[in-house]
Amino acid sequence: MGLERVNCRAKGASSGFKVAILGAAGGIGQPLAMLMKMNPLVSLLHLYDVVNAPGVTADISHMDTSAVVIPSFFFSFLFYFYFWGSIFFS
Repeated sequence: MGLERVNCRAKGASSGFKVAILGAAGGIGQPLAMLMKMNPLVSLLHLYDVVNAPGVTADISHMDTSAVVIPSFFFSFLFYFYFWGSIFFS
């Protein structure tokens, strides 16, 4: 069983893989996001982190490739709710 392309067609991007990177603002996540953005098989790139995901997204989205980069704040919301919710609601 091998990998195959999917037709996701996000905002005019070419068909390919959807990739999510957790910890995209870290020392490993930033170069990994850059490599995934340069990969022609990737069409949609979601970047997740607790902080600074929009900054990394702005840097990566300036690269001239067809992949669409999307920052995601939902991960940080879940993290803070889990962390602070367990303190205040327990």
